[in-house]
Amino acid sequence: MLALVSPAKTLDTSPSQLGMQGTQPAFLDDAVQLARQMKKLNEEELGKLLSISPALAGLNAARFQAFSDDPACPVGKYAAEMYRGDTYEGLNVDSWSADDWQIAQQSLRILSGLYGVLRPLDLIQPYRLEMSSRLATNRGRDLYAFWGNRLSEHLAALAMDRTVVNLASEEYIKAVRSVPMITPVFKELRQGKLQMIGLMAKRARGAMANFMIKQRLTAPKQLCGFIEGGYHFRENLSNDTQWLFVRESS
Repeated sequence: MLALVSPAKTLDTSPSQLGMQGTQPAFLDDAVQLARQMKKLNEEELGKLLSISPALAGLNAARFQAFSDDPACPVGKYAAEMYRGDTYEGLNVDSWSADDWQIAQQSLRILSGLYGVLRPLDLIQPYRLEMSSRLATNRGRDLYAFWGNRLSEHLAALAMDRTVVNLASEEYIKAVRSVPMITPVFKELRQGKLQMIGLMAKRARGAMANFMIKQRLTAPKQLCGFIEGGYHFRENLSNDTQWLFVRESS
């Protein structure tokens, strides 16, 4: 199976202690093209594009100015280590063995506004550029137009004989068109009502990706065994494409 997750806005730029061979992103040339365009924006323009504070605009302007635009330059940090946040708290890469990393390299992909699609060991540089950003390029008015069908085609080729499990947010999965997939949905049962709690759902998505990797899952039905955090599969509330997992809210 192939799991898809979103990136994170929070980054860990400290040196990696993992010591594994890094890989090159599949769409590195495109990332360099976008980064060069971002370098042209001043702090005010960047802040407006990304809807962030002046302090964050200054930080990310500096990141893009420092971004190496040499595709052959092997700089950066492993993608799955760089991203931090709720999904990555659930993913818990710090607990992975060397074998887990190799399994993840084959069975996990991270969608990215700048890099398109990433493997866990792909080397990336610090950046901020959400998929929903309205950055006009020579391919269209925003990043969805920039990537077009290329991400879908790339993932479809990877998933020819595998089931795609969508653990990404709506913002990112919109960039993947025409790829059949199962979408696990995580909800809380509060006072008799099912509710989507964003923070908890993000952590659960990461935890399910971790479950797939650690347990070496190969068949969709094995997802039903996911009970991390108190979630349980509810077959009666699921359908062919959306699988509901529910937990009692404390």
